[in-house]
Amino acid sequence: MKIFDIAKYDTNFTYLFDILPGWVGILCDRPCDDKFYGKDCKSKCNCYNNAACHPQNGTCTCAAGFTGTLCQDRCRKGFYGNGCNQRCDCVEKNTVDCDSATGYCNCKPEWRGIRCETKCPEGLYGKDCHLHCECMHNSSCDSTTGSCVCAKGWEGPDCSQPCKEGWYGLGCREKCPEKMNENMTCNHVTGEYVCRTGYLGLTCEHPCPLNRYGLNCSNHCHCKNGGECHHVTGVCQCRPGWQGEYCQTPCAEGTYGVNCTQHCKCQNDGKCRLKDGHCQCPPGWTGTMCTEICPEGYYGHHCLEICECKNEFFRCHSVEGCICRQGYTGENCDEQLFSRNIQEKDDGRYKYIGGVLAIIVIIGALLAAWRYRRRRMAVKNEMAQVRYTAKSEKDKFDISSCTDEDDSKGTFGQRYYLQKKDDHVRNPNSNVYHNMISGMNDKRVEHIYDKVKQPSLMAG
Repeated sequence: MKIFDIAKYDTNFTYLFDILPGWVGILCDRPCDDKFYGKDCKSKCNCYNNAACHPQNGTCTCAAGFTGTLCQDRCRKGFYGNGCNQRCDCVEKNTVDCDSATGYCNCKPEWRGIRCETKCPEGLYGKDCHLHCECMHNSSCDSTTGSCVCAKGWEGPDCSQPCKEGWYGLGCREKCPEKMNENMTCNHVTGEYVCRTGYLGLTCEHPCPLNRYGLNCSNHCHCKNGGECHHVTGVCQCRPGWQGEYCQTPCAEGTYGVNCTQHCKCQNDGKCRLKDGHCQCPPGWTGTMCTEICPEGYYGHHCLEICECKNEFFRCHSVEGCICRQGYTGENCDEQLFSRNIQEKDDGRYKYIGGVLAIIVIIGALLAAWRYRRRRMAVKNEMAQVRYTAKSEKDKFDISSCTDEDDSKGTFGQRYYLQKKDDHVRNPNSNVYHNMISGMNDKRVEHIYDKVKQPSLMAG
């Protein structure tokens, strides 16, 4: 986004920018100075207590510890910080006030601590007990200012530093005589030459032997677990895997190395060797970080044990070696595991299922028998109806009696009788077809019979 709106070009070949409020400069790239804001940065800010002024609209952003539209007010008592939103954590009765910017507790005299929770111990003085005597080597402390007045041969704010090499005495203002050997030094108190601390010999050429340190190597070291003390200072240099002032403490779990600064990477409950971080895997695991299960056929520590199982019912467990496969037990793992309770429950369940199935079979058989009987009754009824409707003898009698009247009619009746008889033999169960033909024939027979009953025929 451009920080200017419009560029205007005048006759003198110069650009005139219509600049956004809060910016100045030929390229509109510089915000207003701290105390000004607005168009051309001509409006003066009204913020107090080093508050920041917004370059475009002049809004005040308060520094920590202040509040208000113009940041003119300090945080109310008991609060501090940006926006005055943080609550002070001081013991109120022992505190003068809480710093509105940082929350620091300004303690009453004779009280100390981050929260002003304790009284000053003996030997401390002044407001908040921050002035106290820490003068060393029998040096004195000024009762008013607390400044150290160092004894002969010592200097520094707390009189902890010996005079610089080549100097000695009160205030370290006296110069030592010329030295004869690099490892020889002038006594910073008396000015006499002696072997430098940590060295010995006629010419002070040898450092102190092991477990000795200090001036004339007269001090004994107290380092443990193979730690070595510095021949000058006596500070213990611990071996990898140990820590503490005297190397008495092993590295905490999960750390190793010099001063226990390295972090272990062992997995699956592997133990980290304190000196070098080497993973000591539990039984059943292997690999540099104990992430690999023992290969097939091996088990135990370092996966060095070989499984020699008796039969196929065993399997090789990476920790325990040969164990029974699931579902088997016994010395040879050839006995199947079946719970009696489970088996009894299964037997009861199977009996119940068998009873239900038997009932279903019986019901099915009864239904089948009923359907079979019903079907047989239907077939018998149909057969009886067929025999009843055939009327073969009557048809034969009626039709044959008409042969005297007309040969053609008698021939028709005889032919129909034969046809009907053949049809009945071919299709004895076809009731519909048979009845239809039978009805038609009955009408023809009745027609012939009516003619027989006529008077002329009866007379003849």
